[in-house]
Amino acid sequence: MLFYERRKKKPLQLLKMDKKEADEEKTKDDSKKEEDEERFEVNYQDAVVATERPNRVFEQVLLDNHKFGFENEIYSGDFIGFVLSIQKAALNLRGDDETAQSLRRNAMAVGTKFTLEILAKAFSNSCIDEHVAVLVQIMQADPTNALAREFLETWYDKDGFDFLFSLLLECPDTRARTSVANLLKYVLVSLKI
Repeated sequence: MLFYERRKKKPLQLLKMDKKEADEEKTKDDSKKEEDEERFEVNYQDAVVATERPNRVFEQVLLDNHKFGFENEIYSGDFIGFVLSIQKAALNLRGDDETAQSLRRNAMAVGTKFTLEILAKAFSNSCIDEHVAVLVQIMQADPTNALAREFLETWYDKDGFDFLFSLLLECPDTRARTSVANLLKYVLVSLKI
């Protein structure tokens, strides 16, 4: 059995030298050279400054690494909890002024996109029930049912409900199918009344 240990890399140490110093370096002895050197540390992840244009291969490697890291972070428990806390904060907003309604609308958009497009397709989606419950509570807090109407309009405009129907009918995960069905059932019943 193999065990891997993740180690944190030490920052890079760079020397700052002018041309004049480089010429003098050749003439000085080693003991004096260490005293004149100016060292500074750079985090190895930030070694390439965003303003510098790396070569084509290095740029592709950076993009691939960034994409891989982003995809790993999306499925982390911290990120799932963060999105849920956004939804709960929008649910706890008081008042029906335009600012509160706008914040609820944005939280609904983030919550539905995350819950339906990412969490429903994730392997470990045990918290999808809680996310859907909070989305339903946000819609229940809206007396005009505008959020439920916007939810349906958004998914219809996106692809004519094809994605939602594929989640309802073709998703292999029973929990995801049930949660999406409960969300759609609430939206349709609330708009019917």
